[in-house]
Amino acid sequence: KTMKNTLFYLVAVFLCTACSTNEDKIKNTVENYLKENLDDFGRYESVSWEEPQEIDSIVKYDWRYNAQINNLNMCSKRITDLESNLKVYQDKRDTLSNNYKELISQKEDGINRYGEAQKSLSDFCKNYPYVKGWSIKHSYRAPNKSGVLELQKETFYITDDFSKIVNK
Repeated sequence: KTMKNTLFYLVAVFLCTACSTNEDKIKNTVENYLKENLDDFGRYESVSWEEPQEIDSIVKYDWRYNAQINNLNMCSKRITDLESNLKVYQDKRDTLSNNYKELISQKEDGINRYGEAQKSLSDFCKNYPYVKGWSIKHSYRAPNKSGVLELQKETFYITDDFSKIVNK
């Protein structure tokens, strides 16, 4: 009898797990993440969940991707700033001075850095392991470093197989 009860219990657990919805899996992934990353998960209080959204590319929500985009933008801005400074020298017909030559050198260096940043971003995107995924907005209360409960509102991006949060 005990063996039958155990078998029945295992089958019931399997069926419940197999029947869980994507939303349940997403919420479970988020809560597991919070369990591992909050200072005091024991005082965590769920406030609200929005409907999960399926997204076709989660790379743009990854912090590493955003860091590379920021690097690319900084390189571009640096080149633009150098071009403005070079124009001042050109307008004064002062293209033989050491300052002008230094700006030319800095611009060439900036162009090389920009090319490297483009290649790095391209390689990152080609090798990005997660294409499709989910997003969900979640509000919750959790204690801050001082132990005071604070309302948090976050958007989580989850892999298509529900195994990982990718934007943290």
